[in-house]
Amino acid sequence: MADIRKLARAPIREAVVEIRVPRLENPNALEILETLARDLGFEQVLQGFRFSADFSFGPLGLKGDDPREVPHGFKAVSDDHIIDLDLDAVRVIRLEPYSNWEELEGLVRQTWATYREALNPEKVVRIGVRYVNMIRIYPGGEVKDSFLGLPDAPPPWPQRVSSFLFRQTLHEDDIAVNVTHAMVDDVDEDRVGIVFDIDAFTQCELDPSSDTIWGTLAALRDLKNRIFFSGLTDAVIAEYE
Repeated sequence: MADIRKLARAPIREAVVEIRVPRLENPNALEILETLARDLGFEQVLQGFRFSADFSFGPLGLKGDDPREVPHGFKAVSDDHIIDLDLDAVRVIRLEPYSNWEELEGLVRQTWATYREALNPEKVVRIGVRYVNMIRIYPGGEVKDSFLGLPDAPPPWPQRVSSFLFRQTLHEDDIAVNVTHAMVDDVDEDRVGIVFDIDAFTQCELDPSSDTIWGTLAALRDLKNRIFFSGLTDAVIAEYE
């Protein structure tokens, strides 16, 4: 069992908690979302858009209009947080430097209560916890000396790696988790950066006021932590303590 503990210098680039609902049908929903976003008092409020297009079948096959931007919500942005209030979701994003789970969960609870009371969503259909970590290793080192759970190149293959992207989707009971490793080259001059992205989520049908939401978040966080601490060698983890 991995030794899960708080790291003094956790390598978290961003931590995301999402609570998703069926698309709101309230004709005033966008106006309400803008008011909620501005009431947060953050430095910026930005309107969010999604692309939409209409498709139909005709004599020549599938025909579609040019994609168009459709308003979908508002983002409140500060130096260390983004709160995304959408027609179908609440997302609370903590940027680096990461503080702690209690601070993040508290903000999620506060934001969700405000969203729920103002817009009365029908139900909660998806809950997710995603942590994007940036692990720095020295050039020329073996990736397997830092990470556990990655595939090895067979000996006949060249062994020097300059980039890679590896993703797997794992399941535990009703929870799924996407675990992604990707090498990047924009970290610093002395080290190579490897993104260690853990995205745990579950589909559900919950009452918006149910305490099960918070128990589910705790279970997702627990799985995320187990994957993080068992997916890195002790030597790497020690650098962030």
